[in-house]
Amino acid sequence: MESRFVYVEPAARFIDLADPIDRIAMVAHNCYKVAPKDHESNLAFVGRLIKNEHLAMVEHYIFHAACSAFALDDFRCFNNPFITYDVYQGRLIASFSLRVILENADATDLHARKVISTLVKSLPAELVGLIPTSGSMASPYDPEPLTDAELATLPREISEKHLAASYLLTTDRGVTHELVRHRLCSFAQESTRYCNYSKDKFENRISIIRPLDYDEPGRAALYDGAFQAAGTSYFALLAAGAQPQQARAALPTALKADLCITASLREWKHIFELRLAKAAHPECRRVLLMVAEDMRARGLMRDIPHLDEE
Repeated sequence: MESRFVYVEPAARFIDLADPIDRIAMVAHNCYKVAPKDHESNLAFVGRLIKNEHLAMVEHYIFHAACSAFALDDFRCFNNPFITYDVYQGRLIASFSLRVILENADATDLHARKVISTLVKSLPAELVGLIPTSGSMASPYDPEPLTDAELATLPREISEKHLAASYLLTTDRGVTHELVRHRLCSFAQESTRYCNYSKDKFENRISIIRPLDYDEPGRAALYDGAFQAAGTSYFALLAAGAQPQQARAALPTALKADLCITASLREWKHIFELRLAKAAHPECRRVLLMVAEDMRARGLMRDIPHLDEE
């Protein structure tokens, strides 16, 4: 009998694309398993995302800026959830995604207009060209962009709020269901609505995360049978005219999914506190241990909860 599935192992990869356009495009392409493109193609693609208001994708690059502390009242009055800000040594430090700008480019409130114009002025020119300019005004606060390296020199209670890390996790859909409950993160997940696993690029098979307990006595054959039946049913539904978004009803929880997560270091620490505990779901713990170990190796985070527990 032809195998209708293949086992794969979980993985975690740090997303280190420095260019915001290329990173946003890479994360968005992950949802549909589109091959990487060149920068000019990515620029046009991100422009289409913005035009179509598909703004969840632009959350996956965090910009940082510093300006006069006199801006504090405007930031407080604007009170937008997509901006993190602090005052340190007479400067206001702000971290933000493009979403806050795109959703408020035409704001009429004076506080919002001052904040948005300040954030826009700190962006690279290539990105400014993608942002609607109606309703804009000159920034009164003369902002300057900040790098991650500059932020890392600030006290840890500030830097961990502002510095963000993005990871591409390969895990099963049961784990992704748990992780997307963390509301202070941004997510982009492989789409079973649009990914047709009968295509050659998926090797005409569904990919399954090999369960941790696969080698326990008597379980291998049971798992193999269940996943073969699920794959057979999925491909039969497609052959009968069902769309991928309909045929996916037959897919198992163990189906492999690529999930991009972007979060502040402070939020990652909260995730580790919950998901690396011994009582956490074993599959979730398995893939997040990979993230935590990579973060420590890169020097991104100290004192990671549960990491060194036996």
